[in-house]
Amino acid sequence: MRLLFYLLITINFAAISSGKCQDIKWDEAKNWQLYNLHSNKAFKLPIDSLNQYSSLTLNTDTIKLFGREIQQWAKSESAVWMGLFLVTYETADGVKRKVVISNYGGFLYDPLTRQYYELAEDMRDQWYEWLNGKSRILIEGEKK
Repeated sequence: MRLLFYLLITINFAAISSGKCQDIKWDEAKNWQLYNLHSNKAFKLPIDSLNQYSSLTLNTDTIKLFGREIQQWAKSESAVWMGLFLVTYETADGVKRKVVISNYGGFLYDPLTRQYYELAEDMRDQWYEWLNGKSRILIEGEKK
Protein backbone atom coordinates (compact mmCIF):
# COMPACT_ATOMS: atom_id res chain seq x y z
CA MET A 1 0.00 0.00 0.00
CA ARG A 2 2.82 2.36 0.88
CA LEU A 3 4.51 1.57 -2.44
CA LEU A 4 1.31 2.43 -4.32
CA PHE A 5 1.09 5.76 -2.49
CA TYR A 6 4.67 6.67 -3.41
CA LEU A 7 4.09 5.59 -6.99
CA LEU A 8 1.04 7.86 -7.30
CA ILE A 9 2.94 10.79 -5.78
CA THR A 10 5.82 10.23 -8.21
CA ILE A 11 3.49 10.06 -11.22
CA ASN A 12 1.69 13.22 -10.11
CA PHE A 13 4.98 15.07 -9.61
CA ALA A 14 6.22 13.88 -13.01
CA ALA A 15 3.04 15.15 -14.68
CA ILE A 16 3.40 18.56 -13.05
CA SER A 17 7.10 18.90 -13.82
CA SER A 18 6.67 17.73 -17.42
CA GLY A 19 4.03 20.36 -18.10
CA LYS A 20 1.04 18.01 -18.19
CA CYS A 21 -0.60 20.14 -15.47
CA GLN A 22 -0.31 23.37 -17.34
CA ASP A 23 -2.08 26.66 -16.81
CA ILE A 24 -5.35 27.25 -18.59
CA LYS A 25 -4.86 28.19 -22.24
CA TRP A 26 -8.10 30.10 -22.74
CA ASP A 27 -7.71 30.38 -26.51
CA GLU A 28 -7.30 26.59 -26.91
CA ALA A 29 -9.86 25.33 -24.37
CA LYS A 30 -13.13 23.95 -25.74
CA ASN A 31 -16.30 22.06 -24.79
CA TRP A 32 -17.05 24.18 -21.72
CA GLN A 33 -19.78 22.84 -19.42
CA LEU A 34 -21.49 24.58 -16.50
CA TYR A 35 -22.75 22.20 -13.79
CA ASN A 36 -25.61 22.63 -11.36
CA LEU A 37 -23.31 22.21 -8.38
CA HIS A 38 -22.82 25.23 -6.13
CA SER A 39 -21.35 23.75 -2.95
CA ASN A 40 -17.85 23.08 -1.66
CA LYS A 41 -18.11 19.59 -3.17
CA ALA A 42 -16.98 21.25 -6.39
CA PHE A 43 -13.42 21.49 -5.10
CA LYS A 44 -12.92 17.79 -4.34
CA LEU A 45 -15.39 15.96 -6.60
CA PRO A 46 -13.57 14.01 -9.33
CA ILE A 47 -14.38 15.00 -12.88
CA ASP A 48 -15.69 11.53 -13.70
CA SER A 49 -18.35 11.94 -10.98
CA LEU A 50 -19.83 15.08 -12.53
CA ASN A 51 -22.14 13.15 -14.85
CA GLN A 52 -24.58 12.83 -11.92
CA TYR A 53 -25.20 16.60 -12.14
CA SER A 54 -27.08 18.38 -14.87
CA SER A 55 -24.97 20.62 -17.08
CA LEU A 56 -25.25 23.22 -19.79
CA THR A 57 -22.86 23.80 -22.68
CA LEU A 58 -21.24 27.24 -22.63
CA ASN A 59 -20.30 29.12 -25.78
CA THR A 60 -16.57 28.66 -26.38
CA ASP A 61 -16.24 32.00 -28.19
CA THR A 62 -17.74 33.82 -25.20
CA ILE A 63 -15.33 32.07 -22.83
CA LYS A 64 -12.42 33.03 -25.11
CA LEU A 65 -13.58 36.65 -25.10
CA PHE A 66 -13.61 36.77 -21.30
CA GLY A 67 -10.43 34.67 -21.16
CA ARG A 68 -8.47 37.49 -22.78
CA GLU A 69 -9.22 39.53 -19.64
CA ILE A 70 -8.13 36.92 -17.11
CA GLN A 71 -4.75 37.08 -15.39
CA GLN A 72 -3.00 34.62 -13.09
CA TRP A 73 -2.66 35.55 -9.42
CA ALA A 74 0.59 35.13 -7.56
CA LYS A 75 0.71 31.72 -5.84
CA SER A 76 0.81 33.45 -2.46
CA GLU A 77 -2.66 35.02 -2.92
CA SER A 78 -5.84 33.28 -1.83
CA ALA A 79 -9.54 34.07 -1.87
CA VAL A 80 -12.65 34.06 0.29
CA TRP A 81 -15.46 32.03 -1.28
CA MET A 82 -19.04 33.31 -1.11
CA GLY A 83 -20.66 30.99 -3.64
CA LEU A 84 -19.40 29.32 -6.78
CA PHE A 85 -19.98 27.93 -10.24
CA LEU A 86 -18.35 24.71 -11.43
CA VAL A 87 -17.28 24.39 -15.05
CA THR A 88 -15.27 21.89 -17.03
CA TYR A 89 -13.44 22.24 -20.32
CA GLU A 90 -11.22 20.21 -22.61
CA THR A 91 -7.63 21.09 -23.33
CA ALA A 92 -6.33 21.14 -26.91
CA ASP A 93 -5.20 17.53 -26.48
CA GLY A 94 -8.66 16.39 -25.23
CA VAL A 95 -8.04 16.20 -21.47
CA LYS A 96 -11.07 17.21 -19.39
CA ARG A 97 -10.31 19.67 -16.58
CA LYS A 98 -12.40 21.64 -14.12
CA VAL A 99 -12.39 25.22 -12.89
CA VAL A 100 -14.24 26.61 -9.88
CA ILE A 101 -15.51 30.14 -10.45
CA SER A 102 -16.41 32.50 -7.64
CA ASN A 103 -19.79 34.15 -8.00
CA TYR A 104 -18.34 37.15 -6.21
CA GLY A 105 -14.97 38.85 -6.56
CA GLY A 106 -14.00 38.02 -10.13
CA PHE A 107 -11.72 35.08 -9.47
CA LEU A 108 -11.39 31.48 -10.66
CA TYR A 109 -9.53 28.50 -9.25
CA ASP A 110 -7.94 25.54 -11.01
CA PRO A 111 -7.88 22.70 -8.44
CA LEU A 112 -5.38 20.65 -10.44
CA THR A 113 -2.65 23.30 -10.48
CA ARG A 114 -3.94 25.10 -7.37
CA GLN A 115 -3.72 28.32 -9.34
CA TYR A 116 -6.02 31.33 -8.96
CA TYR A 117 -6.99 33.62 -11.81
CA GLU A 118 -8.68 37.01 -11.78
CA LEU A 119 -10.96 38.62 -14.32
CA ALA A 120 -10.32 42.28 -15.15
CA GLU A 121 -12.49 44.45 -12.92
CA ASP A 122 -14.19 46.26 -15.82
CA MET A 123 -15.45 42.91 -17.23
CA ARG A 124 -16.85 41.41 -14.02
CA ASP A 125 -20.41 42.73 -14.29
CA GLN A 126 -20.77 41.31 -17.82
CA TRP A 127 -19.14 38.04 -16.75
CA TYR A 128 -21.50 37.54 -13.81
CA GLU A 129 -24.56 38.60 -15.77
CA TRP A 130 -23.68 36.01 -18.42
CA LEU A 131 -22.83 33.21 -15.94
CA ASN A 132 -25.87 33.86 -13.76
CA GLY A 133 -28.08 33.82 -16.84
CA LYS A 134 -26.67 30.45 -17.89
CA SER A 135 -27.04 29.12 -14.34
CA ARG A 136 -30.71 30.19 -14.28
CA ILE A 137 -31.33 28.38 -17.58
CA LEU A 138 -29.72 25.25 -16.12
CA ILE A 139 -31.76 25.39 -12.89
CA GLU A 140 -35.04 26.15 -14.70
CA GLY A 141 -34.39 23.24 -17.06
CA GLU A 142 -34.20 20.90 -14.05
CA LYS A 143 -37.54 22.10 -12.70
CA LYS A 144 -39.39 21.01 -15.84
